Amino acid sequence: MQGHDWSHVDEAHDIGKLFVKGVKHNLEDMLDELKRQGVREESPVIQSILKHHCTEDMQLYPDSYETLLVHLADILASQASRILRKLRERLRKLGTNHCVYKLWKGPLCNRDTPPLHNRYDMLINYLKRDPEGKRFLSIFRRHLLQRAEDARRGANITSLYSHSILSGKFFRLLYKYYFNEIRKMKIDFTSKEDVCSKANDILNKLSVTVTYLRIIPMQYIYRVKDLNVFEIIKDILSTFENNYRDHVLYRGFDDILIIDLPGANIHEELIRNAHDYGFYVDMHALYTTFQKDKNRVLGIEPRKIAKRFKMRECRGVKRDCFEDLYRYPPLQERIDPPICVICQLRPATMTWVDEESGLIEHLCEQCYRVRTYSPRRLYKLAEWSEGTVAWIRVSLDIEALEDALVKLYVRYLLELGIKNADEVVNDIEREEGIVSPTLLQEFLWDYSEFVKALGREISSLFQEDNVEMIDNSFYVVKIERPSTIVSLIESYNRLLWKRFPRLAALGDVEPIRFGISISHVKYPFHEHWRLLSSMRRGFLLYAHRRGIVEATYRELNATLRFYRSREVARRKRILYRAIEIAEYSKLLADAELLKHLRYVPRDVNLQLLRMLLEFER
Repeated sequence: MQGHDWSHVDEAHDIGKLFVKGVKHNLEDMLDELKRQGVREESPVIQSILKHHCTEDMQLYPDSYETLLVHLADILASQASRILRKLRERLRKLGTNHCVYKLWKGPLCNRDTPPLHNRYDMLINYLKRDPEGKRFLSIFRRHLLQRAEDARRGANITSLYSHSILSGKFFRLLYKYYFNEIRKMKIDFTSKEDVCSKANDILNKLSVTVTYLRIIPMQYIYRVKDLNVFEIIKDILSTFENNYRDHVLYRGFDDILIIDLPGANIHEELIRNAHDYGFYVDMHALYTTFQKDKNRVLGIEPRKIAKRFKMRECRGVKRDCFEDLYRYPPLQERIDPPICVICQLRPATMTWVDEESGLIEHLCEQCYRVRTYSPRRLYKLAEWSEGTVAWIRVSLDIEALEDALVKLYVRYLLELGIKNADEVVNDIEREEGIVSPTLLQEFLWDYSEFVKALGREISSLFQEDNVEMIDNSFYVVKIERPSTIVSLIESYNRLLWKRFPRLAALGDVEPIRFGISISHVKYPFHEHWRLLSSMRRGFLLYAHRRGIVEATYRELNATLRFYRSREVARRKRILYRAIEIAEYSKLLADAELLKHLRYVPRDVNLQLLRMLLEFER
């Protein structure tokens, strides 16, 4: 690597997939033309493109330790995102679609050619200007997000963008920690057979630790400032990722999947930071090698991979074993009063005074750190001494999401004509899991954009002075007109079905949860939080003294459509009188609604319909 920076070349190794149709995307058939156009063959990016594969389809192969690293990183990145080999033959007959098929949305497009097919002027211009691949991801991001990493129908569920990012990470990890070890291995670079056979041997020998960590707060959310736990968890994970970016395969809202070296134990830094705030950590660690007999170990759930390979629990030397444990912060065997009022696990050594009420609470050091973590005050909320407010929260259940993605993949295969798709997918799920780090990460990218869009809807529906943002997924708003709540619910429903139509239509699994809790501004916050933190279905609406209703995605969509239908519009005056009975009996009010409506479509939630009419009235 002397004289050249190879740290980003692996991100660009698959650039041919943007321009070339077919398996020979390493540009070896274009090499003479590229050289005539002034592209230097010896540049790192060209070397990584030409020589990143060991296949019969391509004449060129890794012929140096640098290009061998590119090849190894490509293998690992593919294993971290692709479907198991047992599906390959069945998918081969289904043809190709070079566009990503998002399981939660559907195909981004349908095309049998790459997004920049035959745009060789653009390719040549890039290769001449960026010989070390440093600007590849930023220049081609839009096209990489659209182009499937594997173009076979049924396998085209993750993007080339994710694959390129992972390839770069694995290359830098291999170079930083393993390059000297690999260089000691005797490899005949004049022999393609020797190089390609040694590649798998290397990955079967190099030790690695795959660790999944989830941070769990022990605090009871009693006051708004206790919501700092979520900001702290986000900051702990974000800081860790910034410090160890190449080690991170996936980062969620409260969990992370990392690659570590045996003995390095970088995860201990994250655990220490979590313990500083009284949090504990759910940890699953797989002590193994980068691959086992050409099979991947880089799935999102190390526990399933350990079960697949029948790996023992770790005792003593941590090699070829699995560790599943909770890492708790230190706790005293005996606690003398006063005890922390938030966690009730440690002695209260600090005093916290509520600025508004003057109430004094006794806290432990960790919970005091949580409550005083952010200096930001909710000035607007403090000024709302009277009136009605709505607490609004959107959240994501990761476990439910994984279940949903598995079911959505089954549906995709069934649509492609794969017989017994549910059995095949369940076999894969039992062995190592369908949900790869890249699939989960790409969903989270879309979910983050969805949350931002919902925030913009809230800002447009309510006056600026009436909106207090706790974080980008949690708001409190002052309500001037109750009918605005109906508009907000409609906005959420529209965004959900626009951005996640296949997920919303799934029916039995609802990972995205949206809740609204309405009351007088002085109503205890912890009662709102109790409802909004334990949502079980896709939608929850609570209005103090009016009732509470939960609805599925389908029920919400059907009810809103019926609410805006001519059937309801023609009878609104009668329906308004009917729902006045709700002040005495909500069940009787629902019965009155049924009596005055000639036809109620399937999935309409009458309780929700009644509350929508109440808000508009």
